[in-house]
Amino acid sequence: MLCCYLMVLGGCGARQGEALAPPGYDQNAELEQESISAQAPDGLESLTIQFLDVGQADCILFTTASNEAMLIDAGNNADGEGIVQYLREQGVEGLRYVIGTHPHEDHIGGLDDVIRAFPIEELMMPKVMTQTVTFESVLDAAMEKGLSITAPGVGDVFTFGEGSYQILSIGEDEESLNSSSIVIRMTYGDLHFIFTGDAEQDAEERMLNSGLPLSADILKVGHHGSETSSSADFLQAVAPRDCVISVGKDNAYGHPATSVLERLEPEHTYRTDQLGTVVVTTDGQQYEIHWKQTEIDGNGGLPGNPAESGSDIQGAKVYVTESGKKYHRETCSSLKNSKIPMSLEEAKAKGYEPCGTCNPQE
Repeated sequence: MLCCYLMVLGGCGARQGEALAPPGYDQNAELEQESISAQAPDGLESLTIQFLDVGQADCILFTTASNEAMLIDAGNNADGEGIVQYLREQGVEGLRYVIGTHPHEDHIGGLDDVIRAFPIEELMMPKVMTQTVTFESVLDAAMEKGLSITAPGVGDVFTFGEGSYQILSIGEDEESLNSSSIVIRMTYGDLHFIFTGDAEQDAEERMLNSGLPLSADILKVGHHGSETSSSADFLQAVAPRDCVISVGKDNAYGHPATSVLERLEPEHTYRTDQLGTVVVTTDGQQYEIHWKQTEIDGNGGLPGNPAESGSDIQGAKVYVTESGKKYHRETCSSLKNSKIPMSLEEAKAKGYEPCGTCNPQE
């Protein structure tokens, strides 16, 4: 299968935006694309973005209220069955898009399980290869399903639900797989979200020089918070209101790097190693962030029942007490006295801070 893939990529292989397909599969089907609307429509259906807690790996699930779904990356090899189970529990029956940002095991490890488990309309990966069993397993699964692999071009725009996303970066350098990552900027109503894979600072510089829009409300921090990514110039251009880091607890790489954390705002940085699965819900005009304990355990299962934890939610209602100096979520175990409801913004303006139970980032 790897030799067949080499034939597709080599010589007169596909250009960016064309299909990279197993032999015998029709490569002429055009990808659905359209321009991003300059005006945000009113009353968009709900979009949910989940940064799954898959340890030292990446997996991001997008679902709409009308049951359209999309997946970026699929964790490590041992996470595949657990990810499939979780997607089914979320009501996923098929995937409009699946993006393998780059062929490292912690991003495409469970992708073969996902490909075999669900109907997929578009499977995207960069035109880079590795001589690994993990990579070959993904190719085998795609060929079994008769599924083409496409390499989009920088600037390409694809519709998803009532929104769209644009390709900000994709590389072809097999010596720098991280910086070959597919990076996308999703537009949903008035809001924007950037998902970086493991793109490093050379890829960030290409994006800065591309002329494409980079501002975003939420940024998925590159390369698990490694110091190889998240340059000061890139963060300044994106100017995110909130950031999410997908990272494993006590990982051997020391991610996230202290230097990167110092460039981010702690109160607006959400880490899967501290919080579990981070969930963003939006109607295209405002968004909420919360989290739940649903770590993929690497043995094809999700331990325990998902238990929603506290959150620092934009526009949310929180509770304070007459004598306390902290704000709490409604079900907080530390909230034992008479509770006084107020908006999160009001609580912050009055000097209240999140309690340690509601915000384990403290």
